[in-house]
Amino acid sequence: MIAKENVDFLETLLAPIKLEFNNINMILVHGSLFSNTEYLHEDREGKDIINMLEDSKSNIIVCGHTHIPYHRIIKNQDNSLCHIINAGSVVKPKDGNP
Repeated sequence: MIAKENVDFLETLLAPIKLEFNNINMILVHGSLFSNTEYLHEDREGKDIINMLEDSKSNIIVCGHTHIPYHRIIKNQDNSLCHIINAGSVVKPKDGNP
């Protein structure tokens, strides 16, 4: 069983983390920018991903939650490239490849 103070600490890690370097803005989330329990599957509408990136003022979103890794590149309306990267899972992979 996990102690309450450990659960409280782990919950603080679920907040989005923003990184900036060389004019590249990246946001790290568990589920999505809006919810830790939202799934961002690879076939998610491109406009939804672009909206999330615009809301976060980012070019790249790195997520998980589905436990299925992928990297998808989406062209924005101004022809800039947006990236969504699902890091998958080391502990509990769901892509059939442990």
